[in-house]
Amino acid sequence: MGLNEGGQPFPETRWSLIQEARGTSRGLEEWCENYWSPVREYLRALGCKPDDADEIAQKFFQRMLMQGPKSLMPENLSGSFRAYLKRAVKNYLIDCKRAESAQTRGGHLARVDFDLIGEVLPSSAREPDKEFDRLWSIRIMELALGKLRKEAQASGRGDFFAELLPFLDGRSSDRSGAIERLGMNEGSFRAALYRYRRRYRTLIEAEVRETVGDDSAFSDEMRHFLGTWT
Repeated sequence: MGLNEGGQPFPETRWSLIQEARGTSRGLEEWCENYWSPVREYLRALGCKPDDADEIAQKFFQRMLMQGPKSLMPENLSGSFRAYLKRAVKNYLIDCKRAESAQTRGGHLARVDFDLIGEVLPSSAREPDKEFDRLWSIRIMELALGKLRKEAQASGRGDFFAELLPFLDGRSSDRSGAIERLGMNEGSFRAALYRYRRRYRTLIEAEVRETVGDDSAFSDEMRHFLGTWT
């Protein structure tokens, strides 16, 4: 376990836990479930039709699970899992196209519906990459928000959280209705909203931290996350 900038041990992440148990796929299964949507939408952005993208994503994650972290995942994560997964999807498509060519030449390979892939991997993948990063960030926020909701419900404040929810990201500004329904004054409402926003940020940072291997990569990934919305 490494040290963070303050000299404290860098907390174990899903990545480090996977590396400690490289013969198992439990953590990998959770990742596949969590980040299915960004991969599927990335395939669409690369040129796959919606139904085809679903099938290719399914086969991509099936291969990850079949091979497992021991044979598929790098022992040391350089950068972020976001960037690694994006590269893995591209490499998978390239492998499929190569296999398609081998079949055309008479190679004896397992049957795969390579026609689903179509003309993907354009010469410039900048926009698909941006779309993947945007959806990845949204998924990070969804995971953090889900944990925040569970915390509120566990403390008996689920209804209160539901009233605050539209204001957590600043997209809603008219608080008068929520304040009236909650029976609060403006100052108390602002204080509660501040606390929940701060906790939301903490949970987002925790989700990001679980997708990197060290503190330096975490700082870079947080900058990238924030830059997605600027």
